[in-house]
Amino acid sequence: MGPWWFIFLQPYYKEQDLLLCPMATKPYQEGGWAPFAAWRTSEGDSGSYGANGYIINTPPGMDFQLGRPTEGNWRTTDVKGAANIPVLLDALWVNGWPEHYDQPAEFEDWWMDEIGANEMRRFCANRHNGCVNGVFVDFSIRKIELKQLWRLKWSRGYNVNADPPIWPDWMRKFKDY
Repeated sequence: MGPWWFIFLQPYYKEQDLLLCPMATKPYQEGGWAPFAAWRTSEGDSGSYGANGYIINTPPGMDFQLGRPTEGNWRTTDVKGAANIPVLLDALWVNGWPEHYDQPAEFEDWWMDEIGANEMRRFCANRHNGCVNGVFVDFSIRKIELKQLWRLKWSRGYNVNADPPIWPDWMRKFKDY
């Protein structure tokens, strides 16, 4: 699989630990447990941040990327509402393509899903007291409350005003958006 997003950044960092949230440094394969676990690719790279898959600027004529339509991809940083478009966040996997109809995980310690289903779960990790940290297209960095993830503009076609999902017990205490 790959090339992964972090491969393109390797010329700009020296320490692999830069890919690890201090709260999630041990991969699942070494006994890490969600939501405080890092991911590990089949190539052996580890991290605990994930990229919004819709940020990818696929080549013209490429209608699908990893089996997903590319029509919703941003392809540029020169877009209206850049402060609400996530690029990189705390995550349980290296990337994800969230949809407004995705359902949160039933349990707080959930890890991984089937590809192409409920990929918001990859970013909905309670690592920071009901929040994750994220970088946005306008290059701002901020804390994002878990329920707020469903109000971010992940793709061009993402409906930020959709009805929220039915929150599982572990998320009900968090602020609604």
